[in-house]
Amino acid sequence: MLSTVLSILFIWLVLDQLTLVNVRITNFLQQQSDDKLPFLTQKIESKTYTIETVLLGEYGSIYYEPSKKYYVASTSEGVAKINHQGVVTFKILASEGHQIQHDVEGAHFVLTSKGIINLHDEKPIIQPYTEVRHLSDSTHSAEWEILFRSNYERATYVIFDRYYTAVDSTVSEEAIHFYIADKWTTLIQNENAGTIYATEQAKNYYSFFDDTPELEPKSNPLYIMKDVKKRTYSNANRKTDAQLTQNYEADFPHKGFSYTAQTSLKVSKFKKLEKYNYPETIWFLLPLSWLPQEYVGEAVNSLKVKGEELCFKTMATRAGLGIGTVDNHAYVFDVPSQFNDTESLSFIWASGNRNSTTWHNEGFYVIKKKQ
Repeated sequence: MLSTVLSILFIWLVLDQLTLVNVRITNFLQQQSDDKLPFLTQKIESKTYTIETVLLGEYGSIYYEPSKKYYVASTSEGVAKINHQGVVTFKILASEGHQIQHDVEGAHFVLTSKGIINLHDEKPIIQPYTEVRHLSDSTHSAEWEILFRSNYERATYVIFDRYYTAVDSTVSEEAIHFYIADKWTTLIQNENAGTIYATEQAKNYYSFFDDTPELEPKSNPLYIMKDVKKRTYSNANRKTDAQLTQNYEADFPHKGFSYTAQTSLKVSKFKKLEKYNYPETIWFLLPLSWLPQEYVGEAVNSLKVKGEELCFKTMATRAGLGIGTVDNHAYVFDVPSQFNDTESLSFIWASGNRNSTTWHNEGFYVIKKKQ
């Protein structure tokens, strides 16, 4: 009898502790209404500010489109379109037979079995394909190519894995506005218009993004850290990755190398690090960029907004990529001059060791002044 009572008491204590742990986890990570998408939300309160966080699941990526002011969050399980206030305005599951094109700059697409969804549209719809064919060219990483007519009358788009261009019946820079590619190894032919566009035309237009030191601050509220020598750490120009790595390690030894992959983040000039002062800047410390194989835990991050320090935790997991080292990375973001007490400020953080091609821990934050 006594043993039975003790057993019941022991089970009750265990369940009670599990309940407490579950409550803590639930309070820390709150899933969005559609739990099929691997986006986790976290709300952090302080005396003055509320920070709403959207964290992406494993293999997640996030992009910002400045002209339309929206984010595209994409993982292996789905894609979501998010406005600058952090509200999901469109989402679709990859499990429904969709292939996510999240390596595209300027325009973002979801490929489905029935057609393509252009997330540039205010109300995205499926646009049927006009032609689907396989590629035999070994220089391409993809095995298929899709041609379709979009609802924009000027363009026919040609999409294939990690290579993307838009062409038109008339030669113009605007016709290839959304082009991004690792390299050009072939000419792209618009079969509907019967026009072939030379490689150099696309290269020259794309170099506009690579070689422009900064964009108008008003076109993009996001800022990326520059070092004391005012170099931008971004892999927008993929030809200079090795040099960026060398520069970073020369200026910040033993810190590793972490960068964001969005061309649109090449904005603004920064003061030297030692001259940063509040309330002009946001300081965001990201301690976890390269984790040991068996590490599963939480990272304590520090964020300062207009002089007020906020500490919060970020979940981080890692497995199967071997043993690494733990590096500390500090990202400093200027507070845009247009930010005031009645507006919200959004920015992206991203971390990925240069030696890791499969693990990313990315997300964005919406900071709001309390009413």
